[in-house]
Amino acid sequence: MGDEARDQLQKDLNSYQAIAKKLCNLTEDDDKALLTKTMVKLVHYLRSIDQEDTTRRDAIAVAIHCIGKSCFMESEDLVVRASTAGAMVHAFRIYVPNFPPFCLTDMATTDEERVLDSLNFLVDLIQHVTDEESGKKIGYAIEYINTIQLFNCVFKLEGEDIGENEFIDKAIKYIIECKIKDAGKRKVLSNILRELILVSEHEDFNVIDNMLSYLISGVANYNKNAAQIVKDAFVDTGEHFAVVLSLFFNTMFVQFDKIPIKIANKWHEVLITLFKIDKNLISEDTLSYIHDLVHSTTTKITERSKAITCLCELYLSPEAAKMVEFKDVIAKTLGRPVEDAKVRELIVKKCSDILLKDGLDKNILKIFLNFYNDTKDGVREKVAERLQAIICSSIDFVTEETVNILGMLTRDRVSIKVRLAAIRSIATIFKTHRAHSDLPLLKQLLRSLLEVYWAFARSKQAKDLTELEESGRIEIMMAFQTLIVGGDSVEPEERAVNLSRMWLDEDAHFEKFIRSMFIDLYAMRKPFERTLELIADETVEEGRIEESFRSTIDYTCVKAKDSMNESIMKVMLQNENLLDIGRKITYLEMPVKSRIKNQKKFIDAIRTADSSINLTAISELCQRSTDCVMEPKVIIKLFKLLSESTDERKKLRTMNLINYFSNTHEYSFANLDVFEIVISFLDKKECTKEMLILLKNIGGLLSEVYQGRKDAEGVEDEDLDLSILKTLSSYLEEIIEGDDNKLSKLAIAAMISVGNGGDITIKLTQKILQKLTGNAIRKIKSCLNAGEYDDEFNNANLVLGCVMADTSSASRGQFLHIFEDYIIGNKLSMPETNAAAFIKCCERYMRFILEERTANCERLVHFISSQLRENRAKAKAAASSALFRLSSFKAVRTCLTGDDIRQICFQLARKKEKALKHIENKDVPLMWVSILIILEFENDKVWVAKIQQIARIYREQSSDELANEAESVLCYVIDILQMSFTLEELKNPEGQKKLEEIQDRLRVFISAFTSPPAYGLRKTENDRKKLWAKLSRSFGILHGIAQVCRQHLFTVGCTGGLKVTQKTYCVCEIVMQEILRQSAESKMSIDPISPTAILKLFSNKLFQLAKLPSGKLIPADKSVHMPEYLTYATQGSSAGKRKQPKDIAKIKLDDHQSDEDNDDRVEEKIIPKETKTRSGRAIRRRIIDGTEEDEKKKSELASQNTSNVTTDSDISTRSQASSRNSSRSRSRSPIKKATPKVKKTVKEIQKDEGKDDSVDTSQERS
Repeated sequence: MGDEARDQLQKDLNSYQAIAKKLCNLTEDDDKALLTKTMVKLVHYLRSIDQEDTTRRDAIAVAIHCIGKSCFMESEDLVVRASTAGAMVHAFRIYVPNFPPFCLTDMATTDEERVLDSLNFLVDLIQHVTDEESGKKIGYAIEYINTIQLFNCVFKLEGEDIGENEFIDKAIKYIIECKIKDAGKRKVLSNILRELILVSEHEDFNVIDNMLSYLISGVANYNKNAAQIVKDAFVDTGEHFAVVLSLFFNTMFVQFDKIPIKIANKWHEVLITLFKIDKNLISEDTLSYIHDLVHSTTTKITERSKAITCLCELYLSPEAAKMVEFKDVIAKTLGRPVEDAKVRELIVKKCSDILLKDGLDKNILKIFLNFYNDTKDGVREKVAERLQAIICSSIDFVTEETVNILGMLTRDRVSIKVRLAAIRSIATIFKTHRAHSDLPLLKQLLRSLLEVYWAFARSKQAKDLTELEESGRIEIMMAFQTLIVGGDSVEPEERAVNLSRMWLDEDAHFEKFIRSMFIDLYAMRKPFERTLELIADETVEEGRIEESFRSTIDYTCVKAKDSMNESIMKVMLQNENLLDIGRKITYLEMPVKSRIKNQKKFIDAIRTADSSINLTAISELCQRSTDCVMEPKVIIKLFKLLSESTDERKKLRTMNLINYFSNTHEYSFANLDVFEIVISFLDKKECTKEMLILLKNIGGLLSEVYQGRKDAEGVEDEDLDLSILKTLSSYLEEIIEGDDNKLSKLAIAAMISVGNGGDITIKLTQKILQKLTGNAIRKIKSCLNAGEYDDEFNNANLVLGCVMADTSSASRGQFLHIFEDYIIGNKLSMPETNAAAFIKCCERYMRFILEERTANCERLVHFISSQLRENRAKAKAAASSALFRLSSFKAVRTCLTGDDIRQICFQLARKKEKALKHIENKDVPLMWVSILIILEFENDKVWVAKIQQIARIYREQSSDELANEAESVLCYVIDILQMSFTLEELKNPEGQKKLEEIQDRLRVFISAFTSPPAYGLRKTENDRKKLWAKLSRSFGILHGIAQVCRQHLFTVGCTGGLKVTQKTYCVCEIVMQEILRQSAESKMSIDPISPTAILKLFSNKLFQLAKLPSGKLIPADKSVHMPEYLTYATQGSSAGKRKQPKDIAKIKLDDHQSDEDNDDRVEEKIIPKETKTRSGRAIRRRIIDGTEEDEKKKSELASQNTSNVTTDSDISTRSQASSRNSSRSRSRSPIKKATPKVKKTVKEIQKDEGKDDSVDTSQERS
């Protein structure tokens, strides 16, 4: 040691003695500043002493001993205590590993109590580290506590009753609750905290539990500083704490209910946080316990739910990103079967959360999708709901698997709630990814949604939907407007593009779905519009308005009390402004966004006026009555897309879309720009036919548009710019005078439509029509005078006939003069083409005059029916079609003879599509349904479905009168069939094939006519009960008709007495046999029907009572006229008889048919005699079809039947040998009772475009 060091040492020793003396003399009564100053000086001395410097340490020992004096450790002044803490930690430092003198007894042994007092003294100061005066000094002490790991010494003490647990608990509490902002100091406290845990005993779970409780999310959010201190304490301590934590968690898992643990309810949050701090903190043993918890049947669901949450969060953590095996184990655990439905539901939710946060993870996605066919409805519903969020989050999730599963969920057969969840999901997904709507998978998703709507719509036709099903149907319709097409959330041009894209899709089903969708939307909004119009009309009584409101509620399917109708009506009657706002909701000529704004105003005004009105109900009513798609800008954009298209097929389909909207959204075209666009297309001669059809529908709007402009500008008619009207009229006139008859007819209709719109347009159009009519009349008269006819004569008849549709035209009277002057009493030798044109003109005249009067009807009908007896095919076809259409008027039916009816039936068989269109729309009387027995379809499935569809249509609105029952059509069926074979064929074996064919058709016809779909019923228990009564009555009527006809009637027009009527009796016996057989097999009784009532069903033009000259009824013929080979064999007696058919579930389809074919609109085609299918099989011919051989049999038939029915009506021998469908055999069976022959009915063909949604159900017009 050098001299300087020796001198410095001596100097220090002197200073130590001085400070020791001073400290020994200080008491509690001394000034606090003096105490603080003296202790700070001691800290200065202690800080310079190293642990190895025993000389200085021993020299200052007395001073150190004074640190334990009460005047310092028990001082009320915080600064004094803080200064003392600084000296104390340095004393501990220089005496390590021993204790400083103030911790020793007088015998120089360790005093454990003094040690704990010193440590408690230091710990108590931690909570004051943020104090302004003493904080720095306390922080200084804390740093040295961390540096020397001071708290380790407490566990070196022997004994267990020294209160170390209380000390550690307090230390942890003070450290954690220390609100310190300085990151450095907080780090120091975290290190001390870590030291406390390390030095504590492993079995002391209170320490760990106390610390971990601050990691619970709720606590951490409330005390972020404490949570951060605890988190910092665990950083990079996995190797040290893993065992302790593993033991803690495993014990907790085993004894949830036995030991009080603070984190017991939130252990999963704590465990997740620890893993994120340091993945090594969670041992494999702990993870194994968590995996077992998920599938433990003895553990509470709440704990299992926490385990699932924990595993999923661990899977999502960034720390697990590179731990492939770790994630695989978790995925395997989540994928294992779980018995509890609530746990499975949670797994679905948590897996979806992983996918939302982590993106496309094939392992998790597979686990998630596997729950789509879960046995519990709630789980499947959750899958549907979460799929929405998943797929909306990224287009990457639009995969074949997700799309297919979502589609299957929309068709869930168990729960309608699952279907509704899937419906909402698809709608939202399509809205989110509308920019990618061209993707095939998104198209598939959209089709799935529309197919669900289609299923609901078809079900609604057959039965009442449940409340949830109805809700689903309407929800799809609303979503289609607002989410799929876009509604008010997108610009009208985008709406037009969205509509066009779907309409023009290669999948033809989209067009079908959209048509049906807009028809239903039309049916929902139209009643509200009409109700508002009734309220605006002061002449309408309140009772009628109430009834209209009730109808509106029914159509919109709003759940509302009956009193709401009256309340709304009163409010609107008292507030004209409210009525105006309500009507603006329905104005399609206004922008969609304006309609939505008015909708909100209307709802608020209603609510303000009467707070008792249910807000939800009135909101639903307005929303469902408001169109969110169409406005003039949408139409204009569609026209623009039409002009830009280069594909002729797409152009035609786009024009069809526009024309479709002209029927459902007429006032969207009420804009001069629309008419200018139409003129531009006529000028370029593009889509002329479609433009004329459009003008026929919207022409009347032009006058209204002009009227609106006139009112807005306040000008007179003469001052209006009518250039558009003049240009349009000139183009139409040019087309009418052209060579194309079809275009001429459409142009005339368009001209009349434009003129009928109002006074502004009618002046110009009437002038043009009068000019055209004059030219046509002069040409007709000229040809009739000269007896020379050409194509111009046909055109003249066309123009004159079409112009007669204009009620303001004088052309009808002029036509009658022509008829009286040139036709009556004259035998015309007019070529058949020209005769057909004149007949059509006669029909048009009659169609319009019969609406008002029946004068001259008989003469005109006689003229047209006379053409049926002329051997001129075109004239005969025109006459039969005319009389068929005109038969809706009673005056025309009265004039028809039995021969006329028969001729019309057989002619209609050649015009199947047109005839069925009128029958399905109920435009003609019920009698014509009988032609279904002779029409030919692709296969029996289509035929049966068509019979069921038409029978259902006529039964839906039939009255209680027997004459209006659909079964009454059998009277005409019997007559048609008896005309389809000869008496010789009945008596001779050569006719067996034909008669068996007739029997087969009758069997299938009756079976289809009495099957559940024909009544609008299904094979459900409730519908089966309804079917029993209906079926028994149907059997009674059908059997009664056949029985009465067999016993008391003969066919009008027969020669040779009653002999030829044996054919009729044969048909009746076939019918009765079939009714009895089907009644027995279905175990349905046959209701007795009064013969007198049945007799009234037969037309005296076809049948008459069999009477003797004296007037007495001829006794019923007891003999059997049905050949034995048509009689069904019974058990024990089958020789020479036909084998009784066995009922089958449904008629088989041809190879190329499928169940899906029956969903679409059936487009029947009359197939030529030698036509074959693509597969090469011959098509089974109609049993009624004229051939060359019929002409050869003319003389034979004349001797048996004096009716003027031509041989075109009979079954040809060629048709007897025609090949049958490969799926039909000689013993094919009829349809089983109460079980429809066809799995799915053919969809009801839509009504004519432009028709109102109300259908006239009357069979006669006066």
